[in-house]
Amino acid sequence: LIRAVRSMAVFRELRVMVQSILGCLIPLGWASLLLFLLQWCFAIYFLHVTADYVQLEKRDDAATLEAMQGIGQYYSSLWQTLYMLFLCTTGGMDWGEAAKPLVLSESYSAVLLFLFFIALTALAVLNVVTGIFVEYALKTAENDKELVIEDLLSLRAQHIKDAMSVFHEADADHSGQVSFEEFNSHLEDHRVQAFFSSMELDGVDARRLFKLLDNDGSGTIDVEEFVSGCICLRGKAKTLDLAALLSEQQKASSKVNQAFSQIERQLVELSLSIQGNERPMTSPVFLGL
Repeated sequence: LIRAVRSMAVFRELRVMVQSILGCLIPLGWASLLLFLLQWCFAIYFLHVTADYVQLEKRDDAATLEAMQGIGQYYSSLWQTLYMLFLCTTGGMDWGEAAKPLVLSESYSAVLLFLFFIALTALAVLNVVTGIFVEYALKTAENDKELVIEDLLSLRAQHIKDAMSVFHEADADHSGQVSFEEFNSHLEDHRVQAFFSSMELDGVDARRLFKLLDNDGSGTIDVEEFVSGCICLRGKAKTLDLAALLSEQQKASSKVNQAFSQIERQLVELSLSIQGNERPMTSPVFLGL
């Protein structure tokens, strides 16, 4: 069942999302630990501030009673304070309500530190964590071999389709062959220029490009030559292309050396043959003398 799901293109996005989520579990654990330690430090400070206020405050006016009620609701224990900070960080509650008891208790240093905590977690920590998650998800998608193969095949099919469309537009007489005149005149079209730019073949001379596409040297290009040539010439020279060129050059050099060696042997044999033919002609004259 899992193999069937992996092989079906309709589940492609689902597979990528599941793999990305599984790949982000370890960063999620470290992010949770970082947030917990950060909230722990701030919670201890807020708890001490509110505890001192409860012990030292003797007034019984409406503001004090409301502050006491808020402190009992949000700052009654360490775990209650941690839970409140977690809700404020993740959007589970309005952080203004959590900061209200600190404002009513006139603990302005605690209020400023609470605002700094919200700014630090909302603007810095969570954005950094989100960026890490996105990076892991992109790496997972890039390392998915099946996804990469599907993208390459889809891109190749699109390039073939575009190349065939350009060829049929250039074939004005519908002969199945494109001459240099048809090819050169069609290159003036902005759509054709955009196509060759997408194939990274812009800036190449028309005659030179035509000769590169004309594999059999017939002076015309058929659809197979045009499509295969555009696909092969697409992009810059790769290591494989350079290695193939070097191999062909070595083979050609070896053939030339063999040809020179054979010519040299034939010249030696010809020289010896000439010398052998000259000896019978000179020996009678020598003996006569």
